[in-house]
Amino acid sequence: MHSLLNHGLEHMRRFDGIGDTLEDDIKHMHQMSARIELRIFMHSKIEVVQNFAIVQEKIVESKAISTRVMKRRNPEACANTRAKRAKEERDQRRAMTLTSIDNHTH
Repeated sequence: MHSLLNHGLEHMRRFDGIGDTLEDDIKHMHQMSARIELRIFMHSKIEVVQNFAIVQEKIVESKAISTRVMKRRNPEACANTRAKRAKEERDQRRAMTLTSIDNHTH
């Protein structure tokens, strides 16, 4: 917008119109202005988050709610977990299989 409003008239006078301005040049100007607009929007959004106490309170509250609380477990109770029992059973079956293979080969 700045280029169009502040420099457009000067450009038209200097070059006797805007007919020689290529479409690529215009697209490039649109892309540049879109990037600048997005950057300004993002900076203002960050500024809102940083400067408003209500937003800061909600962020802290949200983090507190979403924080996972780890349970304390009794180490002796964990020794009897299903995974450990399953591993012990597999080891016993493997040992029995090896014993039966040894008995058949001798």
